Amino acid sequence: MPSGPGTQGLTRQGLDQQVANADAQVQGPGKVQLTVRAVNGLDMVELDATHLQPTTRYTAYGQHGNEQIPLLTFTTDPKGDTPQALAFLQFFGVYNPTTLTVRPDTTSGATGATGSANGDTGSTVTPVGGAATGAGSTSRGRDTALLIGGALAAAGAVAAARARRARHPQQP
Repeated sequence: MPSGPGTQGLTRQGLDQQVANADAQVQGPGKVQLTVRAVNGLDMVELDATHLQPTTRYTAYGQHGNEQIPLLTFTTDPKGDTPQALAFLQFFGVYNPTTLTVRPDTTSGATGATGSANGDTGSTVTPVGGAATGAGSTSRGRDTALLIGGALAAAGAVAAARARRARHPQQP
């Protein structure tokens, strides 16, 4: 616990859970900082992007073995920034924070909302397999619920696959 003048009521953030910080490898101009925090059951992955291409959709990929796995997609604002792109997924023990790669999404037909009437910055975040949400939204509770809902659906799919592999070890 902190002590001394002005520290009353302060506690350790994250309850001593694992945290990792790294700079992502970015294809093109700009910088993306990664923070991963362990939380109950899933890990919170936060990307802070600056000076990327304006109003461009990017996908962040985690390295797992020899594969690049898409983790989340976000769209930058007109300045090329996304101040906080969040996703909840199993990260620790699966991906290495120092190998995260961010590159423009070149998938044909890729679409995503770019802002809404709720006062956001024009950035969007889409957890892969989840719902789009405003990154700078003033209605963060709703947005977080959407992100967590998508992450829980993905976690459920992972758990089901693990259970199948446990019952049938020879099948992929």
